Amino acid sequence: MTDSLSMDRRRFLHLLGVGAGAAAVGGTAFGDVLTGGAEAASDRPDPQETVMVEMRDGVRLATDVYRPSGDGSYPTLVYRTPYGKDASAPVTGIRPAVERGFAVVVQDVRGRFASEGSADWEPVFEEGPDGYDTIEWAAAQPWSTGSVGMLGLSYMGMTTWLAAVEDPPSLEAILPQIPSWYDYDQLGYQSGGLLEMGNLLSWLATNSADTVDRLDVPDARKAALRDGLDDLVANVHEEGYEQLPLTDVSQINEVVPFWKRYLHHYTKDEYWNRVSIPQQIGSVSVPILHVGGWYDAFKGGMSDVYDAIESAADEDVRENHHMIMGPWTHLTYGTDATAIGAHEFGEGSSSQAAVAGLALDWFDHWLTDSTSERVASLPKVRYFQMGENEWREADEWPPSPTRTDLYLNSGGDAGASADDGTLERDMPLERQPADAYTYDPRDPVPTTGGTSVLLQADSPGISDQSGIEGRPDVLVYSTPALDGPVSVAGRSELTLFVSSSAPDTDFTAKLVDVHPDGTALNVAEGGVRTRFRDSLTDPELMEPGSVQELSIRIRHTAHTFDAGHRIRLDVTSSNFPRFDRNPNTGAVPATAGERDLTTADQRVYHDEDRPSRIEIPVTAGTL
Repeated sequence: MTDSLSMDRRRFLHLLGVGAGAAAVGGTAFGDVLTGGAEAASDRPDPQETVMVEMRDGVRLATDVYRPSGDGSYPTLVYRTPYGKDASAPVTGIRPAVERGFAVVVQDVRGRFASEGSADWEPVFEEGPDGYDTIEWAAAQPWSTGSVGMLGLSYMGMTTWLAAVEDPPSLEAILPQIPSWYDYDQLGYQSGGLLEMGNLLSWLATNSADTVDRLDVPDARKAALRDGLDDLVANVHEEGYEQLPLTDVSQINEVVPFWKRYLHHYTKDEYWNRVSIPQQIGSVSVPILHVGGWYDAFKGGMSDVYDAIESAADEDVRENHHMIMGPWTHLTYGTDATAIGAHEFGEGSSSQAAVAGLALDWFDHWLTDSTSERVASLPKVRYFQMGENEWREADEWPPSPTRTDLYLNSGGDAGASADDGTLERDMPLERQPADAYTYDPRDPVPTTGGTSVLLQADSPGISDQSGIEGRPDVLVYSTPALDGPVSVAGRSELTLFVSSSAPDTDFTAKLVDVHPDGTALNVAEGGVRTRFRDSLTDPELMEPGSVQELSIRIRHTAHTFDAGHRIRLDVTSSNFPRFDRNPNTGAVPATAGERDLTTADQRVYHDEDRPSRIEIPVTAGTL
């Protein structure tokens, strides 16, 4: 493996949640958010002991224990990681937590690194029971007071949530940040049924080498498999993203069989429901500090969990649930970055500046007899209003917006001219020609910024969309220049009346802020696979040429469109390689081969009988 390839893999692993002690990006270890400073590898203490902790089924998990020197019992923090306990640490840092008087338990999850478990490692599904058993083991140790908190970001945020819904009696509080799992429509699929292909393949390509060591194959075969993973990292477009069918990504299939299971379970079935956080939220009985980012790949579940807590959780949980949302991507969270892609948000916008030091205060407050004024005064919701670049507080989410419809209008040329398509407050009262374009899965619209975590692709976050808006397969609808600022906070809902020559196809959309100089910066996005237009559980193909009403959730954001700016909606049929390509034939996309690809003639209607529109959550200003 070349040095550059090694660095590419280390950097990506690092950005996905390998904390203090791993390679640094820009001098700051990912995972150091809430600490007020990075814990250098040289400052990481040695564990007092490493224990193989037995789970209920007899599998033993490698567990490092760090605690203050001398005898005594201490409130305990549990952190469970798939990235290797020797190179991963909780957001508090280990030494600062120990010096504050906490015992810290860092554990390799089942099937990873020094822990036992099958070579057929599958994320998510054992993390709840294993988390419960680990928490109760820690609470029973003589060095623990019996009060346990759990925390983590990305995958480790997921292990935190999945343990919490098991309701272990010794768990007192949790702090999940940018978790990579909530439900079917997060880790594997998007809320409209599109496969999060690029994010998944990038993660698997960079995280599967450890699994190779567990395979019962000759050493020569293991070496070949490692070389194959290296090739996949180096050539992820040709050998991963563009591979057809997706079930034939050979470097992945032998090492991680669950890839095919994910592809097979493309509907929201019991495979996913058994580990759904929103569906099990009533089992959670502890205070929650939930942190996410407006450009995080997994932000969609934040609001779903928030809503589930407010509607189904115990009253004490509702009263002690707090959410913080900042202008961060999955890759900038935990750093001091204030530039998110192409936009600079300024001093105080980074996750380090916004919430530094809060983690230990949070657990001091809930695991000990201490009272933290900082925690006691936390608002229900603290969020960053982009555009105005300031932090705001609210008693609920979203903060009581006025739902405002903007109707799509055009002379039928929204794909040919950025000036033809408009967004109007009034519904069209006359027949208008539909806007038409051809979607070709062999030439998809490239992912440009947004909520992605991709190897060898455009950086996530904010990116100028004007380049792709010039494509003939992208429809563009804009308001006139605004007379004054307009603020939005919450989720937008797009209703499209469409037809297609295909029995199944995709429609994707972006909410965009157009600056006076023409720069078009993405704010939020969404999409739908038309077979899932009515249900994620019971897909149904379309009659080609029939007009269908589609609903697309444009994920939550908080943004102010300034005076002189325009609000824009981009509509197309692909966002590749973030999402997989729809072949337009009715075949299941994951099993479609090159011969299955065909073009689709798409139409978007906007008239009195078919009023396509976007409903945006306005909190200030007038349209």
